Amino acid sequence: MSIIRSLWWSVRTDGTAPFDTAHLKVYYPAEVRGDDAERLTGVFGADPANAPYPVVLFLSGVNVGQDAYRRFATAIAENGFVVVTFDRVAELFGGQFGLTPGVDLAAARPDTYGTAAPGTVLPAQVTCPVLLGVGTNDGVIMGSADRYGEDGLERPDPVARTFEEALPEGENLLAIIKGANHFAIADADPTAARAFLDGPADSDAMPAFSRLTALFLHTHVSGSARARAELSAFGDVSVSDDGVVLHRR
Repeated sequence: MSIIRSLWWSVRTDGTAPFDTAHLKVYYPAEVRGDDAERLTGVFGADPANAPYPVVLFLSGVNVGQDAYRRFATAIAENGFVVVTFDRVAELFGGQFGLTPGVDLAAARPDTYGTAAPGTVLPAQVTCPVLLGVGTNDGVIMGSADRYGEDGLERPDPVARTFEEALPEGENLLAIIKGANHFAIADADPTAARAFLDGPADSDAMPAFSRLTALFLHTHVSGSARARAELSAFGDVSVSDDGVVLHRR
């Protein structure tokens, strides 16, 4: 019998102490033996059946704790991956501190702001297939539109624009989940980040998007022919699969 378990770890990062440490959680397929060692320690060894497992590094959103993504990380691990999430507290903008996947503050100082190359001119620096996902009720993106001089109701969809304009040609996918909001794959913390801007979660995007993500990873990381066939049949621009409309490029 196999279940998903997790371990804690920590690593040093850039920054001045105490803001030089990231705390990791590692989700992995574990083997249940039912022996005294499990009972007395709570530690389960990795399931050797499909080892070695590909590793997925998951980067959280700003001020969104890694535990918010536990269900999504577990769902991916259940499909034969080791998933690593992390919390890193460091300096954000305006002298604030919070959880960050990495912010280049040097490019945001008054004497340098606007001089760094903006992402609207350079293509995404990727040479591998990319899967983008967005919900139709994303209130956080809608609530941020004025930052970019766009009307919140009439703005171009930034995710679709990234898909169409920024990504190089390749086996890229854009998944549009009807009724999903910004925190569709997370359990939002109402005391932090900007979940208060979000739209309603009119659908449960977790099962479909985690399945799609696992198929995408198995196709391009594991080289699975079976996963590629399932991914090809998942949907297209006119056919919905579990509430997901899939665009290919």
